Amino acid sequence: MRARLRPTPASTTWNRLTIHDAGPGISDLPTILEGRYKSKTGLGKGILGAKRLMDAFEIRSQPGDGTTVVLGKFLPAGSSAGTSKAATQIAEAIRNTAPRDPFAEVQHQNQELLRMLQEVQSRETELARLHAILRRESDETIHIREAQLHGIISSAMDAIVSVDEQRRIIVFNAAAEKMFHCSEQEALNSSLDRFTTAEFRELYHECIRELQSSGASACPMQSPKGLSAKRAAGETFPVEAAISQVTVAGQRLYTLIMKDMTERRRAEQLEEQLRQSQKMEAIGRLAGGVAHDFNTLLNIMLGYSELLLAELPRDDKRRERAEQIEKSAQTGALLTKQLLAFSRKQPIAPQVIDLNRMVRDLEPMLGRLLRSDITLEVNCSSEICPVKVDPSHIQQVVLNLASNARDAMPNGGNLIIEVRGVELDASYARQHPGLAPGRYVMLAVSDNGTGMDRETVSHIFEPFFTTKGAGKGTGLGLATVNGIVKQNGGDIAVYSEVGVGSIFKLHLPRSNERLEEERISKSPEKLSGNETILLVEDSPALRGLTRELLSRQGYKILEASDGVEALELSNNHAGTIHLMISDIVMPRMRGTELATHITKQRPDLIVLFLSGYTEEAVWRLRDTQRVAILEKPYSSAVLLRTVRQKLDEASHSAV
Repeated sequence: MRARLRPTPASTTWNRLTIHDAGPGISDLPTILEGRYKSKTGLGKGILGAKRLMDAFEIRSQPGDGTTVVLGKFLPAGSSAGTSKAATQIAEAIRNTAPRDPFAEVQHQNQELLRMLQEVQSRETELARLHAILRRESDETIHIREAQLHGIISSAMDAIVSVDEQRRIIVFNAAAEKMFHCSEQEALNSSLDRFTTAEFRELYHECIRELQSSGASACPMQSPKGLSAKRAAGETFPVEAAISQVTVAGQRLYTLIMKDMTERRRAEQLEEQLRQSQKMEAIGRLAGGVAHDFNTLLNIMLGYSELLLAELPRDDKRRERAEQIEKSAQTGALLTKQLLAFSRKQPIAPQVIDLNRMVRDLEPMLGRLLRSDITLEVNCSSEICPVKVDPSHIQQVVLNLASNARDAMPNGGNLIIEVRGVELDASYARQHPGLAPGRYVMLAVSDNGTGMDRETVSHIFEPFFTTKGAGKGTGLGLATVNGIVKQNGGDIAVYSEVGVGSIFKLHLPRSNERLEEERISKSPEKLSGNETILLVEDSPALRGLTRELLSRQGYKILEASDGVEALELSNNHAGTIHLMISDIVMPRMRGTELATHITKQRPDLIVLFLSGYTEEAVWRLRDTQRVAILEKPYSSAVLLRTVRQKLDEASHSAV
């Protein structure tokens, strides 16, 4: 392609330059000269720029033959030195803008790409190495933290159970396995409902709602009735629990921390039983002391009323007043018996009896005690149930329980009395501190009356506690029953529910001794005598009454106000003292101590204790044939008959 020269101006110098390139040629030359060619190399812009600057411009090019460019320029006169330099610069610019060899370009680009690829691979390798290091460190950190968390959860003393929103178990630690008697493998993915009661689930939902509404992280599960969970086998047990929530990956998780309260509840019950026992023991001591003094007063009232009645003619109007005094004294005596039974200081005369037979013998009396709208059912074991007790005390127990059952059934009902032998294991004995494992005889008295709530049951053995209206009960009936049972080495338990009824279960130690047939001693034909009796009593009034009763029958009486005086009197008395009647509780020297000393001086002496309650020392002395106990308050007839009987027994044994 050629370009025409412009007209030559005057006073100018013409310079011409030919440039040849043996390259591949320019295939798009027409497009370049028309200004329509687009190239990233700048070739089109270079050619068009040269054409615009030069006064003469010619370019020839064929693909494969190279390119020839002719440049011409009119320069002002005297500027030849710069013309050559300018032309060279222009040629160099065109040369620089000329296209490269396509193969060389491709090779160059390939090399450049290879270099870049190698650089990328090098960087990827380095990144992979760094990523591996970071991942290894991250995995180790996660593993350590997971191990630490698992160790903390596994070693926790309390049960930790985590669940999702559907209550599916996702965490079940070792303490939970022990608490619910279920392995972790078996518990995972199962429902929490398997280990909870209906009340627990209701409270659980309340806590969840509270957590969601308040935004708090934790909520204690508290119930006034106490919270219970359920072991794998279905057994319920008391627990304390708290629930917390956390959101992980958009899902809410709930964690329950639970503590088994079985042992604590048992300890609290034992502690309460201990406090109750201590309280009862303190009241018992007080009741025993009061009863002793009261019995002495009642003895005086009863004795003098009997003397008065013996002296008054049968048609004397004053007899009615004396009889009222006597009746009041007897009523007071029954009240003190209840106090002493409650305090476990009531004098007892234990015998080995068959409890089956005892209850059977009481059936007629029970029939009279109960109303016609109450059905009595007595179920006794076919085997003998021997227990060593005071028969009168057991009668009192059965009658008291039957009387309470009658009052608990105002609209009639059923009273069931059951007697049978049982074997109590260590587990039952732990729940009843007064018992040891072994063989017992159970006496159960049950009714379907009004029943009692838990609060009432916790107080029924307290003295003077009653559920009856004013004037309808002394509050000593069940306290007396409890005292008698405990005094005989047994235990009593109560099971009651409002609207269902009550069951009283008594356990008395089974005796290995032979049954003793009840021995009824014949009353002596005469009550008088001429033997010498040492009377020791610190109450002047009772001592005077007893002296008068015995003197009237011909006995010779030596009197002493306490044990020290009695010893001096015995030392100074040269004759025989056949019998000593002594109170137990006296100042300076107790009656038991007096008996120990005086029987050393007089081995054949018969000792008759007068007391409202007894002590261990009395039982040791009572094992001998020459020691007896007469319970206060006693009637004049009982005193005279007992004295005569003991003196006759001693004289017969001497022969």
